[in-house]
Amino acid sequence: MSNGVGLLRSVDRTRRRWVARIRSGGRLRVASSTVIGGTPRIMRGATLRVGERTGLGPGCRCMASVTIGDDCLISADVRFVGDDHPIHVAGRLNEAPSRFPREVVVGDDVLIGAGAIVIGPANVGTGAVIAAGAVVTGDVAPRSIVGGVPARVIGERRNP
Repeated sequence: MSNGVGLLRSVDRTRRRWVARIRSGGRLRVASSTVIGGTPRIMRGATLRVGERTGLGPGCRCMASVTIGDDCLISADVRFVGDDHPIHVAGRLNEAPSRFPREVVVGDDVLIGAGAIVIGPANVGTGAVIAAGAVVTGDVAPRSIVGGVPARVIGERRNP
């Protein structure tokens, strides 16, 4: 497309719907069993890799290099943000070049609640839960439950 936005058409030709909006330079790789609800957006210079049996809710945005593991649930309007504009240099911020991407790695069996923001670099451990609206600014330990702004540990998942 001439405006630098590419659209990926669903493999299911009977429904004929768009499954992602990808800016030029953005990359998307999903497993065959991935479920995509709505239209996630992958911004210029960002990458999104999604594992098996993982669901992405509508309105997700990827502005970083993101790898999501298997068996994850990513709710609506989740944002993955990389290192953006440098703020510790002189000059106008809107003229400074953006610097994608910082890496965000999400382990297996992770739940990320609606409207959460994960700012890279970050590793979200296997079995972790991020509450709706939380802002994650670093690593999340495996099987921990985090919430708040900034996100802090508020609990731990136990074995069934």
